[in-house]
Amino acid sequence: MSTELRERFGGEAFSSGHVSAMVDLGRLRADLRSAERIPGVPSPLLGATKALSGALLDQITPLDSGFLDFSPVEGGGRLKGRVTLRAAQEASR
Repeated sequence: MSTELRERFGGEAFSSGHVSAMVDLGRLRADLRSAERIPGVPSPLLGATKALSGALLDQITPLDSGFLDFSPVEGGGRLKGRVTLRAAQEASR
């Protein structure tokens, strides 16, 4: 998994000596839309749960993904990050 994340974000992110974090709400939105079953959610409630969850995610933030990586360097530290917002047409769903 860390190899996949390093390829996606570059550098030495997600490796030893780094404090790295990422959130991928775009993938979460897509996974929620395509879910046919969610453990712990009864089938009759799945449609409503998916609709409510998707609407909340869409209204709370336009964030598609975010990434931060902190690494020590001589004399201090280096912070690297990236934020990706949803496309306008997707945001208006």
